Amino acid sequence: MYSGIVLSGAASVAITGIFWRGGAGNDDVVLFYLEIVQRSVVFCLAVVIATILFALSRYPLHLDRNAFLSTVFFSFVFLSEAIQLLIDSLTPNLYNRDVDWPECVVSAALLSVWAALLGREPSPRVSRVRFSILGEKRLMEQLESLNVFLGRAGRR
Repeated sequence: MYSGIVLSGAASVAITGIFWRGGAGNDDVVLFYLEIVQRSVVFCLAVVIATILFALSRYPLHLDRNAFLSTVFFSFVFLSEAIQLLIDSLTPNLYNRDVDWPECVVSAALLSVWAALLGREPSPRVSRVRFSILGEKRLMEQLESLNVFLGRAGRR
């Protein structure tokens, strides 16, 4: 995760540096830089999400169906928005209707399919951990010795 944050931060600074002297094609410089900062942050988050998804794919996680669907669909929605903003950043006026409208349709379709696929799941049963009397006594003795040790350390 840390390497993804460093990589995305460096890429965001590089992208901002490339567009820093470019100008927006209109007179509102503040709006241009706000758009570039917003797109850099979205790109940074997209790289972090992709890095986390790659790292999690290496572990044998067993997610319930709704958690898995939510992870997949919201990742696709966010990454499609990041791609749309990247393409918009490369156009002179910072927007491209040929990309923006289809991305809205893709996002709406992904959210609709996600909502349709969600299902009711039973709440997980909470299992209680029970110790035997001997095990509980041993744990209490360990806590007591830790308490005495910390008490002595606090007095010094």
